Amino acid sequence: MRMIVKTLCKLDELSLNPVLVSICWQVLLFLELDVEIEFSHTLILGLSVWMAYSADRFCEHLHNNSSLSRRHSYWKDRKKVFYGVWFSAFTLSLLGSGIFLDWQKITAGMFLSSVVFMNLLVCIQENKTNSIVPYFREARTSLLLSIGCFFFPFFKTGINFSQLALYLIILTNLFLINCLATNYLEESKKFENLLKTKNAHEKKNLDIPNLLKASFFSLFFLLCMNKEEASEFIYSLVLCGFASCILVRTKIDVDLRRVFLDFCYWIIPLIYFSLSLL
Repeated sequence: MRMIVKTLCKLDELSLNPVLVSICWQVLLFLELDVEIEFSHTLILGLSVWMAYSADRFCEHLHNNSSLSRRHSYWKDRKKVFYGVWFSAFTLSLLGSGIFLDWQKITAGMFLSSVVFMNLLVCIQENKTNSIVPYFREARTSLLLSIGCFFFPFFKTGINFSQLALYLIILTNLFLINCLATNYLEESKKFENLLKTKNAHEKKNLDIPNLLKASFFSLFFLLCMNKEEASEFIYSLVLCGFASCILVRTKIDVDLRRVFLDFCYWIIPLIYFSLSLL
């Protein structure tokens, strides 16, 4: 058990959890929409997500002197290694795009990449000026990650716009729950440290944000609208939602709760995909 926890923490430090989450949900979307899975699509998505998340976390510690989690500070003393790995991933993604993608996907991918880059600049500016609008970053991140998961399946299926919009809203809502729960846990950690430094005589937990509660309910409402077929996609959404509800309020260490939260978001769709192959 200790080895499993250590492995999950290392995945978190290396910013690989978002990669696994995006890949597993992309694969589940391929299965849900009944289209063929291509390794090149999964590779390009994984590299792109890692570059975006690792760059954001690498830049955050440059402008934030407060205590950061391990996943934010891991590359702090490994800058040369980070630059080398990041530019290698960037080169590999460019080569993969040029070899495996047609001009339509490349054009759309360039537009999406520019939006992700602009989001990174906004995040850097927010960290630098400490002018963060509550929950706005989480909403941007959730939407961009959902679009990334849908990018390749969208080009390979004849799904209409209304169906696409519903799937996109549902998945964005699910990722928003993850982002809000993660933010809540990180704020709880800071709150606990603050109480320790001030020797407060009364300790209490932070209230769960109303937006997080609303996201839970809206997710299940949207699922009820799309309950025509109880597919692996729907089952995974429900279980991830319940896992978020449970992990937010458990009594284990805050850092471990956050790690296990991300773990649930990729292991559940992976299990359902594996079972579909049997």
